[in-house]
Amino acid sequence: MEYLLHLLILICFYTMLSQSLNLAAGYTGLVSLAQAGFYGIGAYTTAILSVNYGWPFWANLPVAMLLSGGVAYLVSLIALRTVEDYFIICTLGIQVIIFSLMNNLMNVTRGPLGIPAIPAIHVFGMSLDSKLLFLSICVAFAALIWFVLKNISRSGFGKTLIAISEDEIYSQSIGKNVYGAKLSLSH
Repeated sequence: MEYLLHLLILICFYTMLSQSLNLAAGYTGLVSLAQAGFYGIGAYTTAILSVNYGWPFWANLPVAMLLSGGVAYLVSLIALRTVEDYFIICTLGIQVIIFSLMNNLMNVTRGPLGIPAIPAIHVFGMSLDSKLLFLSICVAFAALIWFVLKNISRSGFGKTLIAISEDEIYSQSIGKNVYGAKLSLSH
């Protein structure tokens, strides 16, 4: 049963990641290979703040989101100046750089050894140390992300992303801020 719960938790994690990739690649046509790097920045930020500084998960989460989003924003300022295959190559290079930093900064990330003894998440005073409780919060986050991205895709911004995917030059010619839409999508 523990193994099945572990697999369901991983499925939730990958569902959340694939939903964000669907917004970028599916709707806009931006195939970014740096998603895992930004995910890793958020994960390491949360783990380091929990283990080294004793911060609770709910305080770590916004900090990790801001740091990961900030790095993604800085990267997008450069990467979005490229097009098509060059964009993919640029984001692949960024992914390799982020992975190399995480793997080789032994004093910060412990490299391939990982960070041990990450404390359990607490919700309303209840510890989510069992896999079933942790799965429930993972499902809730996956559902929340699905709901938000569904509404984004149906909004005017979502229609702009679809227009960019279909014909970027035409989208610019009718007054859509293509670079601004891509920039806001990247973080």
